[in-house]
Amino acid sequence: MSKVYLDYNIYLDLIERGAENFVPRLKEEGYDFFYSPAHIEEIARGLQCGVVSKEKTDRNLQQVGHISDNKELFPYMNDNLNIIEKPYGDEGIVIIKESPFDCFNRVYSAIESNVFAEHAQGKVLAEGHEKFSSYSDKERVEALTKINNLNPIDDILEKEINIDVFIDKFISLWVQNDASMELYKRGMELHPQTQEKLELINKTAMYLIKTGFREYKKLAIYFLEPHNECYDKIKHDFSLVESMVDLVLRELNRFGYKLERMKKVESSLHDHTHVIYATVCDYFVCRDKRLIDKAKAAYKFLGVNTQVIDGNESEWWKEL
Repeated sequence: MSKVYLDYNIYLDLIERGAENFVPRLKEEGYDFFYSPAHIEEIARGLQCGVVSKEKTDRNLQQVGHISDNKELFPYMNDNLNIIEKPYGDEGIVIIKESPFDCFNRVYSAIESNVFAEHAQGKVLAEGHEKFSSYSDKERVEALTKINNLNPIDDILEKEINIDVFIDKFISLWVQNDASMELYKRGMELHPQTQEKLELINKTAMYLIKTGFREYKKLAIYFLEPHNECYDKIKHDFSLVESMVDLVLRELNRFGYKLERMKKVESSLHDHTHVIYATVCDYFVCRDKRLIDKAKAAYKFLGVNTQVIDGNESEWWKEL
């Protein structure tokens, strides 16, 4: 069975915009569709902001469940999950059976804590925009066009980004995730996030760095040499995949490649999460041109086999 991960805009095409329903045909041909907590966060944010009614929210949740057959990509195992498949073991992304309504209840109850992740994402985008702060509008457009025409791997990730700095940034993200999971195993609920919890995570992360930096550095170098074999080395551990894919996308943003507008901080955060979850699938279907190019670059750089499909193309599903 081939696994297909649809961007939320593709779901909306089917649910709200009357797009041709390719789903039944592809299911008959052996394709499975999945949703993730990232889709549900987008639905929850629409309700929270008052943009989408409760009635429409419920309809969207119901339709996401119908399209995906309630098959969800989930970041970690626990004893309460209805596991369907563990493609890369207990610590990797797992496939579970769960109603989107149940996922929504969990996500919506913790949605306020997204402000911390959005703040971090905003800093990344701000760094990308800061490079051009002294430019005139014309100079800015010319500079961004030049960057966007670069080969993101040969000209940016391999040439312009210092590998030692990249490794240190990866370790920083990795240790934060390790600290979170360590505290989770000790009984701390990770969501909703609070300032107190973040301080405890940071304190634990500092301890892990202090006591194990050499081992973290050794493993990080192993993962990235060569970088196009990285995914095969880390796919068994969601926290590693999350940290590495997120970092590659962040570095492209920092450099100014396919840079999102500052007002798109929240959607940029969800975009990164979709790219991360889609690594476990055969296809990632997306309509955001910027994200398509960045996802392709990240996947190729790390050796992820997921094929990125441009959902803007007429009858794109025939490419599967």
